Amino acid sequence: MNTRMTLFAAALASAFAMVPAASIAAQPHAHHEQARSLTLDNGSKWKVDEPLRMGMESIRDQVTQMHLAGERAPLKPEYYEALGLSIQSEIADIVRNCKLEPRADANFHVLLSDLDEAAEALKRRTAKDQHRGMSKAREVLGRYGRYFDHPGWAAQQRA
Repeated sequence: MNTRMTLFAAALASAFAMVPAASIAAQPHAHHEQARSLTLDNGSKWKVDEPLRMGMESIRDQVTQMHLAGERAPLKPEYYEALGLSIQSEIADIVRNCKLEPRADANFHVLLSDLDEAAEALKRRTAKDQHRGMSKAREVLGRYGRYFDHPGWAAQQRA
């Protein structure tokens, strides 16, 4: 292997070392150019499939429960960390199992990236980061409902 290829391989390995695991897991799913911002499907919401519906409902329910519990009493950092890990697990399951058409998939990956950022913030041990992670997760869930046709989503938003 020549020096140029060795340097390229080292640079590539270094770049992946700084990417969260859930983001790496999402890459094979994004087999096309990812959208830079969310768009509608010619004015309509994007269709979703069952694995996506189930995963997003699970994430929404977990975030809602954590939000409500946090309103009643201060929560330990470990609870937020566990939520961050759970969100990343759900992201990985969605990526493995959902089969959206390419343009819907590209739009959904914008949300996946933001959800992963929220999960990473939740896993940090500072109250400021955890608050930011909760706020970002709730904001992403709201955007999901504006761009994806998830039956009953708006009616089920509780937090």
